[in-house]
Amino acid sequence: MSGRWRNRTREVILSFNGVLLHAKETWFFSRVAHFDVDISGFSDLEHETTLDQRWWTLQELIETSDPLTPRRLPELLAPLLEGRFPEKPLNLLNEESHYTAGMP
Repeated sequence: MSGRWRNRTREVILSFNGVLLHAKETWFFSRVAHFDVDISGFSDLEHETTLDQRWWTLQELIETSDPLTPRRLPELLAPLLEGRFPEKPLNLLNEESHYTAGMP
């Protein structure tokens, strides 16, 4: 792992697998050498609920119709890829995701 990183945080209440959850999410940015993601340690539930995992380019994130969390991921990622980092971690407390859209 190399390069600078900053975290982005948010709290969200979401329903997953029939259970209402209060999640505290933290995202980190770091540059790493390409590697194949190893899912051999996944639980049965993780295998059942993970359709695919792969590396994405910024352009693919911009163009996808797939739901992203946070929804503004490409917008948030672009300056980091250019080496422009925020002075303080960003608080994404008010970021809506496809998990929370329309929830009370």
